[in-house]
Amino acid sequence: MEAGSDLLVEVPPRDWKAWRDLFKLDWPRHEVAYNLIDNYTTWHEHGVDLRGLKVYSLNGEWAQNGTYVIIDREEMFLYTMDSTLDTLRRMLTLVDWSQSYLINMGLYRPLVMEIYQKYELEVLFDKHTYIYYMDHEEARHLEVELPAGFKLADLDASHAKFINDEWPHKRPGSERFIEQLIRLNVNVGLFDGDGRLVAWCMRVQNGAMAMLGVAQPRRGYGSLVALGFTRKMGELGLNTYASVIECNEPPRKMFEKLGFKMSWTTDWTRNGPSERKNEQNAE
Repeated sequence: MEAGSDLLVEVPPRDWKAWRDLFKLDWPRHEVAYNLIDNYTTWHEHGVDLRGLKVYSLNGEWAQNGTYVIIDREEMFLYTMDSTLDTLRRMLTLVDWSQSYLINMGLYRPLVMEIYQKYELEVLFDKHTYIYYMDHEEARHLEVELPAGFKLADLDASHAKFINDEWPHKRPGSERFIEQLIRLNVNVGLFDGDGRLVAWCMRVQNGAMAMLGVAQPRRGYGSLVALGFTRKMGELGLNTYASVIECNEPPRKMFEKLGFKMSWTTDWTRNGPSERKNEQNAE
């Protein structure tokens, strides 16, 4: 199909498992892409309301190289196994850039910046991050020494409001999102001797450890809950990775002290909306 007749085509849920399994090639090279599609497959199977989710391929030809642009409300995820990036470039010219997206650029920073320039998009947010990683075989043997009376346990939906209230990035709908993560994704809470939740973390859409928070800072609770989460992931046969902003030294030092390795880098950016029409919307 010629570039001028390209279309963003939603991949139906019935194809998600086959699409996900494309990313098993050369494991764990495409692990994050696999985990992202696997996450949405699980959510769909559990009846989660996914009306804000758009899972796009180019012209419906997802099986060729697995290239996707996924828009989950205001977040955008990109990936391709096409080393030329041609498929992904063609897809990004079809995106409705009149909206603002928080984009996980992954390996594609030059391409995303090219698109920003093409559509005269303002950069509202741009952060370089390090990915800290621990293999599941190492993680399952971690030892976690807790203070007397403390315990690690699963979170439940009743904790969503408290966690959302403590979260510095809360927004409309974020409490529901946190509750969804608690119900369906791997999570761990640290509870003190009185049963109060003092630290937590959970697995987000792309498989990363995130939402790590503490109710009482500077007591080492973040390290304890991160260790507990990582060991739990290891026991489930899952690798653990977490994204840390380059300039944020305390969590970087924490992960290094816990035995994580800095394995790769990525970038997160947010665009200001464009007033220009792209090719898909042009008359």
